Amino acid sequence: MVVTGIWFLPSGSTKLYIKYATSNLQSNQGYRFDDFTLYVGGNGSLITPEDPGDKTYITVAELRAKGEVTISDNLYVKASVISNKEGGNSTSLKNIVISDGEAGIAIRFTANADYAVGTELELALQGAQLAKYQGLLQLNNFSNAKGETKIIPAKEVTAADIVAGTYESMYVAVPDVEVVAEDLGKKMGDADAHVNIEMEAKTGQNFSMFTARYSTFINDNV
Repeated sequence: MVVTGIWFLPSGSTKLYIKYATSNLQSNQGYRFDDFTLYVGGNGSLITPEDPGDKTYITVAELRAKGEVTISDNLYVKASVISNKEGGNSTSLKNIVISDGEAGIAIRFTANADYAVGTELELALQGAQLAKYQGLLQLNNFSNAKGETKIIPAKEVTAADIVAGTYESMYVAVPDVEVVAEDLGKKMGDADAHVNIEMEAKTGQNFSMFTARYSTFINDNV
């Protein structure tokens, strides 16, 4: 459905803030706004300006702590992209992972997300839905945004941290691990199916290294 609206601003206005709120947005729905045009003249409804004031930022950890909710407060978060679109290791082109260096979270956009590693995004969270998809906490059906580059380095963690899920959606480095003997000699992936390569740690933990079938390195040897 396409809806067109025309509004006008009081004389002397210097800023225009656009906010949309709805109470009936479902997890499989999204809204897109196109073709904003500013011009002199015309008819429409008067907009009463409301200055949103200073922005309130939260950390990614504070965002995750909210659980599975729709965010009603006027909040913002800044974080950098840590998933690598060039490698293609994702089950959807609409998905990315962001981090502020202390915590991370996945985002499901309404359109394909073409953001390079290190792109810093500022996300307006009001109205955004936090939900789990196959156990992974993510922001659902988020409108695509733009940002600047800010590289987040890998955080060194232990294999025990990986097994415990302590650093979900984080860019990490895990020392003292190797591929299990049964998976040596395999390819990293398969064009027809997602693949897990099993890993074992010097300290005894086991975990899986996931490769999506879309990855560019599926034909590399393990």
